[in-house]
Amino acid sequence: MTSFKVFFGILLWVLPAFPWGSVGHKTVARIAEDNLSPTAMAKIKPLLAGKTLEEISIWPDIYKRNHPNTGPWHYINLPVRKTLSVSDMPMYCSSNGHHPTDNIIDQIHKNIRELKSSNTTFSEKQYALSFLVHLIGDLHMPLHVGDDNDLGGNQKQVRYFSPVSRSNKGHVTNLHSLWDNLVEVKAIEDPDYLGRELEGKITSADRAAWDTGTVEDWAMESYAVAKKTIYPSLPVRDRK
Repeated sequence: MTSFKVFFGILLWVLPAFPWGSVGHKTVARIAEDNLSPTAMAKIKPLLAGKTLEEISIWPDIYKRNHPNTGPWHYINLPVRKTLSVSDMPMYCSSNGHHPTDNIIDQIHKNIRELKSSNTTFSEKQYALSFLVHLIGDLHMPLHVGDDNDLGGNQKQVRYFSPVSRSNKGHVTNLHSLWDNLVEVKAIEDPDYLGRELEGKITSADRAAWDTGTVEDWAMESYAVAKKTIYPSLPVRDRK
């Protein structure tokens, strides 16, 4: 699992720079696959069945369309108007109005257990691998972790002004969609191009640093971005 820990660290580093739509997920999955050890790659290759991590990274969002019960697996609502620590995480894992394990933290742990278990079937491992790659990506999208009584930004309207906009009125969307799809580094949304560009900047010191931490630690880093960067300049939304 050490290779997976480095893989998660790569996701943590890359994701804040990209949309969390299909391009973002594919980009980080491409980098992750390039950085898996030969041993780790040999173990997951049969599960990929001729596909790549990039190709399976977006499947959970497609699956969710016809299986809405899996929706809560993609997020956890940590209130940005409070100051939380890792020790507070269990309370919020079970307070989203769904089954206690229907949250991104518990589902990531579940997928890791199933990949490591000798009792998990081949198809169950395939399912777990795809969800693990995808959910680690979602975990590092701050609005899949931080919440301001606005469903992770889905109920907070914003106006986005783009340099290429045809109107001086900007684009009206919700905060979550803005982070998902509109924040772009380059006009070229090519996962392979973006992956190569970012992969060239990874240092040995980065790799050593990423080989630490827990799922909860990574969630708190995303929470900190939501709390300190995204929401301070936005009005508080009181849910009626």
